[in-house]
Amino acid sequence: MYDDGTDSYNCHAYAWHVSQGGDEVWINNLDSEVNNVNNYWLDGSYIKLAGQPSSSNTKVFYGSNNYPYYEDDHSAVTTTSSDVFVSKMGCGVLCSYYKNSTVYDFSDLSYYEKFKVEDGPRYICSGSNATFTTPDYVDCTFNWTYDSSTLNQVSGQGTKNFVVTPKSSSVAGRGWVQLTLTVNAQVNKTFSIRKNLGVNMPLSEDLLYNLYTTGGTPVSYMCPNTHYHLYLTNNSSCTLSNYNWAVPLAWFVNYKYDNMISVYTNSSPGGLVEVSATTTCGVFTKVKTDYFE
Repeated sequence: MYDDGTDSYNCHAYAWHVSQGGDEVWINNLDSEVNNVNNYWLDGSYIKLAGQPSSSNTKVFYGSNNYPYYEDDHSAVTTTSSDVFVSKMGCGVLCSYYKNSTVYDFSDLSYYEKFKVEDGPRYICSGSNATFTTPDYVDCTFNWTYDSSTLNQVSGQGTKNFVVTPKSSSVAGRGWVQLTLTVNAQVNKTFSIRKNLGVNMPLSEDLLYNLYTTGGTPVSYMCPNTHYHLYLTNNSSCTLSNYNWAVPLAWFVNYKYDNMISVYTNSSPGGLVEVSATTTCGVFTKVKTDYFE
Protein backbone atom coordinates (compact mmCIF):
# COMPACT_ATOMS: atom_id res chain seq x y z
CA MET A 1 0.00 0.00 0.00
CA TYR A 2 1.33 3.43 -0.95
CA ASP A 3 -1.38 5.73 0.42
CA ASP A 4 -4.43 5.59 2.67
CA GLY A 5 -7.91 5.76 1.28
CA THR A 6 -9.19 9.24 0.38
CA ASP A 7 -11.90 10.75 -1.78
CA SER A 8 -9.72 13.71 -2.81
CA TYR A 9 -8.62 11.89 -5.98
CA ASN A 10 -9.44 8.69 -7.85
CA CYS A 11 -7.74 6.17 -10.14
CA HIS A 12 -7.95 8.36 -13.25
CA ALA A 13 -6.49 11.32 -11.39
CA TYR A 14 -3.63 9.22 -10.03
CA ALA A 15 -2.70 7.60 -13.34
CA TRP A 16 -2.93 10.64 -15.60
CA HIS A 17 -2.31 13.58 -13.27
CA VAL A 18 -1.11 12.94 -9.71
CA SER A 19 1.61 10.46 -10.74
CA GLN A 20 2.98 13.19 -13.01
CA GLY A 21 3.33 15.61 -10.10
CA GLY A 22 -0.15 17.13 -10.29
CA ASP A 23 -2.34 17.99 -7.33
CA GLU A 24 -5.01 15.70 -5.93
CA VAL A 25 -8.18 16.18 -7.97
CA TRP A 26 -11.09 14.05 -9.07
CA ILE A 27 -11.16 13.22 -12.77
CA ASN A 28 -14.55 12.17 -14.05
CA ASN A 29 -15.03 8.68 -15.34
CA LEU A 30 -16.27 7.82 -18.79
CA ASP A 31 -19.86 7.37 -17.72
CA SER A 32 -20.13 10.87 -16.27
CA GLU A 33 -21.88 13.74 -17.99
CA VAL A 34 -18.48 15.42 -18.34
CA ASN A 35 -16.03 12.78 -19.58
CA ASN A 36 -12.66 14.41 -19.00
CA VAL A 37 -10.39 11.39 -18.55
CA ASN A 38 -10.47 10.81 -22.29
CA ASN A 39 -9.04 14.29 -22.88
CA TYR A 40 -5.61 12.86 -22.19
CA TRP A 41 -5.66 10.71 -25.33
CA LEU A 42 -8.08 12.70 -27.48
CA ASP A 43 -5.91 15.84 -27.38
CA GLY A 44 -2.69 13.99 -28.18
CA SER A 45 -1.14 14.38 -24.72
CA TYR A 46 -0.77 10.61 -24.70
CA ILE A 47 -0.73 8.30 -27.72
CA LYS A 48 -1.96 4.72 -27.80
CA LEU A 49 0.64 1.95 -28.11
CA ALA A 50 0.41 -1.23 -30.13
CA GLY A 51 1.11 -3.36 -27.06
CA GLN A 52 2.35 -3.34 -23.50
CA PRO A 53 5.79 -1.75 -23.09
CA SER A 54 8.43 -2.99 -20.67
CA SER A 55 8.98 0.47 -19.17
CA SER A 56 7.32 1.80 -16.03
CA ASN A 57 4.90 4.73 -15.68
CA THR A 58 3.08 3.99 -18.93
CA LYS A 59 -0.61 4.83 -18.63
CA VAL A 60 -3.17 2.02 -18.73
CA PHE A 61 -6.89 2.20 -19.38
CA TYR A 62 -9.06 -0.84 -18.69
CA GLY A 63 -11.54 -1.40 -21.50
CA SER A 64 -12.19 -0.17 -25.01
CA ASN A 65 -11.27 3.41 -25.88
CA ASN A 66 -13.09 3.51 -29.20
CA TYR A 67 -14.95 6.78 -28.86
CA PRO A 68 -17.83 7.04 -28.11
CA TYR A 69 -18.24 3.35 -27.24
CA TYR A 70 -16.34 3.30 -23.97
CA GLU A 71 -16.45 0.29 -21.70
CA ASP A 72 -15.22 -0.28 -18.17
CA ASP A 73 -13.82 2.42 -15.93
CA HIS A 74 -10.31 2.20 -14.46
CA SER A 75 -6.87 3.73 -15.05
CA ALA A 76 -3.44 2.71 -13.76
CA VAL A 77 0.29 3.02 -14.46
CA THR A 78 2.70 0.22 -15.29
CA THR A 79 5.71 -0.92 -13.28
CA THR A 80 8.88 -2.74 -14.33
CA SER A 81 6.88 -5.95 -13.97
CA SER A 82 4.53 -6.58 -16.88
CA ASP A 83 1.95 -8.12 -14.53
CA VAL A 84 1.92 -5.44 -11.80
CA PHE A 85 0.23 -2.03 -11.98
CA VAL A 86 -0.17 0.83 -9.50
CA SER A 87 -3.37 2.79 -9.02
CA LYS A 88 -6.01 4.13 -6.70
CA MET A 89 -9.04 1.98 -6.01
CA GLY A 90 -11.84 4.54 -6.21
CA CYS A 91 -12.01 6.20 -2.80
CA GLY A 92 -9.83 3.41 -1.43
CA VAL A 93 -6.11 2.95 -1.12
CA LEU A 94 -3.32 3.66 -3.59
CA CYS A 95 -1.51 0.35 -4.08
CA SER A 96 0.24 -2.02 -6.44
CA TYR A 97 -1.66 -5.06 -7.66
CA TYR A 98 -1.63 -7.77 -10.30
CA LYS A 99 -3.36 -6.46 -13.41
CA ASN A 100 -5.78 -9.41 -13.49
CA SER A 101 -6.70 -9.25 -9.79
CA THR A 102 -9.33 -6.46 -9.94
CA VAL A 103 -13.01 -6.41 -10.82
CA TYR A 104 -12.12 -4.61 -14.08
CA ASP A 105 -11.84 -6.48 -17.36
CA PHE A 106 -8.11 -6.88 -18.08
CA SER A 107 -8.70 -8.63 -21.40
CA ASP A 108 -8.92 -5.29 -23.23
CA LEU A 109 -6.21 -2.97 -21.94
CA SER A 110 -5.03 0.17 -23.72
CA TYR A 111 -1.52 1.53 -23.07
CA TYR A 112 -0.45 5.13 -23.63
CA GLU A 113 2.78 7.11 -23.63
CA LYS A 114 3.75 10.68 -24.38
CA PHE A 115 5.40 11.36 -27.71
CA LYS A 116 9.13 10.76 -27.49
CA VAL A 117 12.15 9.70 -29.49
CA GLU A 118 14.71 7.71 -27.57
CA ASP A 119 18.20 9.21 -27.39
CA GLY A 120 20.47 7.73 -30.00
CA PRO A 121 24.28 7.84 -29.93
CA ARG A 122 25.97 11.17 -29.18
CA TYR A 123 28.33 10.62 -32.11
CA ILE A 124 28.83 8.20 -34.98
CA CYS A 125 31.86 7.25 -37.06
CA SER A 126 31.88 6.45 -40.77
CA GLY A 127 31.12 2.79 -41.36
CA SER A 128 28.74 2.59 -38.39
CA ASN A 129 24.98 3.02 -38.09
CA ALA A 130 22.94 5.10 -35.66
CA THR A 131 19.41 3.99 -34.79
CA PHE A 132 16.70 6.29 -33.46
CA THR A 133 13.51 4.75 -32.15
CA THR A 134 10.14 5.76 -30.77
CA PRO A 135 7.35 3.71 -29.14
CA ASP A 136 5.14 1.67 -31.45
CA TYR A 137 2.23 4.10 -31.60
CA VAL A 138 -1.08 2.95 -33.08
CA ASP A 139 -2.64 4.53 -36.19
CA CYS A 140 0.15 7.09 -36.60
CA THR A 141 2.25 8.16 -39.56
CA PHE A 142 6.02 8.17 -38.98
CA ASN A 143 7.90 10.66 -41.17
CA TRP A 144 11.66 10.85 -40.58
CA THR A 145 13.91 13.59 -41.94
CA TYR A 146 17.65 14.04 -41.44
CA ASP A 147 20.62 16.28 -42.17
CA SER A 148 21.51 15.14 -45.68
CA SER A 149 24.73 17.19 -45.65
CA THR A 150 26.28 14.86 -43.05
CA LEU A 151 24.13 11.70 -43.04
CA ASN A 152 22.66 9.08 -45.37
CA GLN A 153 19.52 7.06 -44.66
CA VAL A 154 19.99 3.33 -44.20
CA SER A 155 16.44 2.16 -43.45
CA GLY A 156 13.27 2.72 -41.45
CA GLN A 157 11.31 5.46 -43.18
CA GLY A 158 7.66 5.16 -42.15
CA THR A 159 8.45 2.92 -39.16
CA LYS A 160 9.28 3.46 -35.50
CA ASN A 161 13.00 2.71 -36.06
CA PHE A 162 15.12 4.93 -38.29
CA VAL A 163 18.75 4.17 -39.17
CA VAL A 164 21.37 6.58 -40.57
CA THR A 165 25.09 6.46 -41.33
CA PRO A 166 27.70 9.18 -41.98
CA LYS A 167 27.68 10.51 -45.53
CA SER A 168 31.42 9.82 -45.88
CA SER A 169 34.61 9.36 -43.87
CA SER A 170 35.75 12.87 -44.81
CA VAL A 171 32.62 14.77 -43.68
CA ALA A 172 32.56 15.86 -40.03
CA GLY A 173 30.05 18.09 -38.31
CA ARG A 174 26.80 18.32 -36.45
CA GLY A 175 24.04 16.09 -37.75
CA TRP A 176 20.41 15.67 -36.81
CA VAL A 177 17.49 13.28 -37.18
CA GLN A 178 13.87 14.41 -36.80
CA LEU A 179 10.64 12.49 -36.43
CA THR A 180 7.35 14.13 -37.37
CA LEU A 181 4.49 12.02 -36.03
CA THR A 182 0.94 12.51 -37.29
CA VAL A 183 -1.58 11.01 -34.87
CA ASN A 184 -4.74 9.33 -36.16
CA ALA A 185 -7.72 11.24 -37.55
CA GLN A 186 -9.57 11.07 -34.22
CA VAL A 187 -6.82 13.22 -32.67
CA ASN A 188 -5.53 14.81 -35.90
CA LYS A 189 -2.39 16.34 -34.45
CA THR A 190 1.24 16.46 -35.57
CA PHE A 191 4.29 16.45 -33.29
CA SER A 192 8.01 16.73 -34.05
CA ILE A 193 11.19 15.92 -32.13
CA ARG A 194 14.76 16.50 -33.35
CA LYS A 195 17.84 14.67 -32.04
CA ASN A 196 21.41 15.84 -32.65
CA LEU A 197 24.54 13.74 -33.02
CA GLY A 198 28.16 14.37 -33.91
CA VAL A 199 29.18 12.94 -37.27
CA ASN A 200 32.79 11.70 -37.19
CA MET A 201 33.29 14.02 -34.20
CA PRO A 202 31.81 14.79 -30.77
CA LEU A 203 28.97 17.26 -30.31
CA SER A 204 30.26 20.72 -29.44
CA GLU A 205 28.20 20.83 -26.23
CA ASP A 206 30.08 17.78 -24.97
CA LEU A 207 33.31 19.81 -25.12
CA LEU A 208 33.94 22.56 -22.57
CA TYR A 209 36.57 25.26 -22.21
CA ASN A 210 37.92 25.59 -18.67
CA LEU A 211 39.98 28.65 -17.75
CA TYR A 212 42.48 28.70 -14.86
CA THR A 213 45.06 31.05 -13.46
CA THR A 214 48.61 29.73 -13.47
CA GLY A 215 48.06 28.97 -9.78
CA GLY A 216 45.23 26.58 -10.66
CA THR A 217 42.26 28.77 -9.64
CA PRO A 218 39.26 28.45 -11.98
CA VAL A 219 38.01 31.76 -13.39
CA SER A 220 35.19 32.74 -15.75
CA TYR A 221 36.67 35.80 -17.47
CA MET A 222 40.02 37.21 -18.59
CA CYS A 223 41.95 40.26 -17.48
CA PRO A 224 44.63 42.16 -19.42
CA ASN A 225 48.31 41.37 -18.95
CA THR A 226 47.63 38.07 -17.20
CA HIS A 227 48.80 34.48 -17.67
CA TYR A 228 46.14 31.76 -18.03
CA HIS A 229 45.91 28.04 -18.63
CA LEU A 230 43.07 27.10 -20.95
CA TYR A 231 41.85 23.49 -21.15
CA LEU A 232 39.48 21.74 -23.52
CA THR A 233 37.56 19.21 -21.41
CA ASN A 234 36.10 16.32 -23.39
CA ASN A 235 32.92 14.90 -21.84
CA SER A 236 32.24 12.76 -24.89
CA SER A 237 33.20 9.13 -25.40
CA CYS A 238 34.61 10.27 -28.77
CA THR A 239 38.31 10.59 -27.94
CA LEU A 240 40.46 13.43 -29.27
CA SER A 241 44.18 13.72 -29.99
CA ASN A 242 46.64 15.86 -31.97
CA TYR A 243 45.17 19.13 -30.66
CA ASN A 244 45.73 22.33 -32.62
CA TRP A 245 44.90 25.65 -30.91
CA ALA A 246 44.03 28.94 -32.63
CA VAL A 247 43.92 31.97 -30.29
CA PRO A 248 43.76 35.77 -30.84
CA LEU A 249 46.93 37.20 -32.40
CA ALA A 250 47.13 39.75 -29.58
CA TRP A 251 47.86 36.98 -27.08
CA PHE A 252 51.26 35.50 -26.45
CA VAL A 253 51.37 31.70 -26.40
CA ASN A 254 53.62 30.44 -23.61
CA TYR A 255 53.34 26.76 -24.54
CA LYS A 256 50.87 24.04 -25.53
CA TYR A 257 50.44 20.55 -24.12
CA ASP A 258 47.80 18.17 -25.43
CA ASN A 259 44.38 19.63 -24.48
CA MET A 260 45.89 22.68 -22.69
CA ILE A 261 47.36 25.96 -23.87
CA SER A 262 49.14 28.53 -21.70
CA VAL A 263 48.70 32.15 -22.83
CA TYR A 264 49.47 35.72 -21.81
CA THR A 265 46.70 38.17 -22.74
CA ASN A 266 48.82 41.31 -23.10
CA SER A 267 46.46 44.30 -23.35
CA SER A 268 43.70 42.39 -25.18
CA PRO A 269 41.83 39.96 -22.89
CA GLY A 270 39.13 37.84 -24.45
CA GLY A 271 38.62 36.75 -28.00
CA LEU A 272 37.86 33.80 -30.26
CA VAL A 273 39.44 30.44 -29.43
CA GLU A 274 39.25 27.48 -31.82
CA VAL A 275 40.46 23.93 -31.35
CA SER A 276 40.96 21.30 -34.03
CA ALA A 277 41.80 17.68 -33.27
CA THR A 278 41.88 14.16 -34.62
CA THR A 279 38.76 12.33 -33.45
CA THR A 280 38.38 8.67 -32.60
CA CYS A 281 36.84 8.35 -36.08
CA GLY A 282 40.23 9.22 -37.60
CA VAL A 283 39.14 12.64 -38.91
CA PHE A 284 41.08 15.84 -38.21
CA THR A 285 38.52 18.64 -37.88
CA LYS A 286 37.58 21.75 -35.94
CA VAL A 287 35.81 20.54 -32.80
CA LYS A 288 35.22 23.67 -30.67
CA THR A 289 34.80 27.39 -31.28
CA ASP A 290 33.92 29.88 -28.56
CA TYR A 291 34.56 33.42 -27.33
CA PHE A 292 36.14 34.42 -24.04
CA GLU A 293 35.04 37.59 -22.31
